[in-house]
This record gives sequence, structure tokens and C-alpha cells, in this order.
Amino acid sequence: METTRLFPGMDAVVASDDGVGRDQSSPPRLRRPDRAQVLLEPVCLEHRLPPDHPARMIWPVVERLDLSAFYQPIVARGSEPGRAATDPKLLVGLWL
Repeated sequence: METTRLFPGMDAVVASDDGVGRDQSSPPRLRRPDRAQVLLEPVCLEHRLPPDHPARMIWPVVERLDLSAFYQPIVARGSEPGRAATDPKLLVGLWL
């Protein structure tokens, strides 16, 4: 039975418990911590601003606006496939 090599032209490197036979010419491949990594942590958005912060005045104003013209062209509806649209209230609140 003839054996074929998966990667012809490459020398086989045999691993052993004592490290002998391993390719020592290249640096070791390590997993290192990424200090700038963004963390996912549970956060309550309501608690991010103090109760008396001026930004809290914006949301009650936005909720009183008639934004029906912004909702009409949204294609994502009901249980149809597709990504949900960003609520126009949020976008107007950010703009204000």
C-alpha cells in the first residue's frame, strides 16, 4: 500500500514529550491577552446616567413626536426574515 503525503515537500516534524524533534527555528505560537479587547458586560442603560442628568429630558420629548413617516418605509415587519431596523425614536434622540 502506497502512502501519499498531505503536504509534499515538507519535512515531517515529530513531536515528543521532551521537545526533541520539534521545529525550533521559528518562534513559539502563543496565545497572549489583548489588553485593548472590548469586554461584554451586562449593563443596565437606565443606570448609566444619573436620575437628574439633562440628557434625560430628551426622551420624553422624543416620545411625544409623531414619527409615523419614519416607521412607514421600514421593510422588516412581523416575523418575516431579515434584520430588525433601528427604532427611529432612538435615532432622533441621538440626533437631538
